[in-house]
Parts: sequence; C-alpha cells; structure tokens
Amino acid sequence: MARPKQYNPDTALKNGMETFWHKGFDATSMTNLVDATGLKPGSLYGAFGNKRTFYRKTLEAYAEQMVTQLDEVLTQERPALETLEAFYAFFLNFCVDTPQGCFMVNALFDADIDDQEQLTHIQGLFAQMEQRLKTFFEKAVAEKVPLVSQDPDMLAKIVMTHIYGLRGFAKYRPDQLAALPERLLAMLLCMPTEIHCDPPEK
Repeated sequence: MARPKQYNPDTALKNGMETFWHKGFDATSMTNLVDATGLKPGSLYGAFGNKRTFYRKTLEAYAEQMVTQLDEVLTQERPALETLEAFYAFFLNFCVDTPQGCFMVNALFDADIDDQEQLTHIQGLFAQMEQRLKTFFEKAVAEKVPLVSQDPDMLAKIVMTHIYGLRGFAKYRPDQLAALPERLLAMLLCMPTEIHCDPPEK
C-alpha cells in the first residue's frame, strides 16, 4: 500500500509562490523553498521538480487565480461600463493588498532577456488575461459603450499597459495610487464632459 502524502500540495505550492513572489527567482534558493514548504529536499524535488519547474508551477497557479478573479469581475450580468468601473476598482484594491507587486509582472521584469523559454512561458500567462479582456471589450463594443477605439484587441492591450503601470506605480508611490484608476478609465472613454482635466500651467 502506498504511503499517504504527509503534506498538503496546495499549501506547499502557495508557500513556494509567496517565497518566489517576495524574493524573485534568482534570489530564492532551494533552502528557502525547503523552509517555506516544510518538505525535505528529496520530497520537494519529487513533488515539484527542480527550482525552475517549481517556479513555473507557482506562476501558473498565480495566473489561474488571477484569471478566476478577473472572470468574476468581467462576466457579471450588468452593463459593460459598470463592469469596466468594477474592474478598475478591483485592480486598485489588488494593488493595495499586494504592495510587493504583481508576481507575474515582477517575473516578467526579472526574467533574463536571453532566456526565451522563460519569457515565452510568462508571456503566455499574460496572454490568458489579455484574451479575457478582449472578450469583454467585444461585449462593450456591441453595447456601444463610447470607447476611444472600436477594436477589442487594441482596447485589451491598452488595459494591459494600465495593469503594468498601476502595479509598478503601486510600488513606487502607493500613497498616490487611489486617484489613478478613475483617470485611466476616463482615458478609455470618448466622453469629454466626464473627463476632468487639470488646467495647463501658466
């Protein structure tokens, strides 16, 4: 009879994710992962593979979690404009709750530019989020939301750049983060009377 596992794989994966998320791939040692998961080296390798493989699994778990949360926001039965407002509110809260930054954004910026395999993997995870946004904007365009573009693909890319920017700014100036989502949302809409522009300096 096979011996039952003496660990919770979901908990071990979560703890490994937290370690990579805070320290980054290069600065995380196998000793760090052993300490975080409570597994002995042999058990860690048996459960998750080497450090690179474990890193990929934690990124995939994080991406799955993000996509699930994104789906919860974007697939609500409500007008598309309200959903867009809810998305920016959700993302603001997420930035506040995770001052260490987005795990995937951190991974993308930390990746070795010559490690094409790693970059391709991370880019593929981001593509899942971008596709969700594109699907949402197809609905928004069909509802005739007054958007700056009628191209769902381009709109999704614009919002992805907002995500990158908000995550970076949250680490740089978290005290000034709250005012940005409303402005970013306004930049997506062709509603000049709703956009509050600061007067030019004299």
